[in-house]
Amino acid sequence: MTDLAIGDTVRHDDGREGTVTAMTGKRVSVKFPGHWRTSVIFAKRLSKTPAPVEAPAGE
Repeated sequence: MTDLAIGDTVRHDDGREGTVTAMTGKRVSVKFPGHWRTSVIFAKRLSKTPAPVEAPAGE
């Protein structure tokens, strides 16, 4: 996965969601809520979560 950027929300293949804090080569540092430090994970184990879709203002 190469379309990640710092600040993106990602989902680990075990179901946890976190925020990208740094990237080096094939490895990505991810901060998971409730954990005091970041985890370094191979990018192929992550998937980018889609941005929340907002309802149109007229509804």
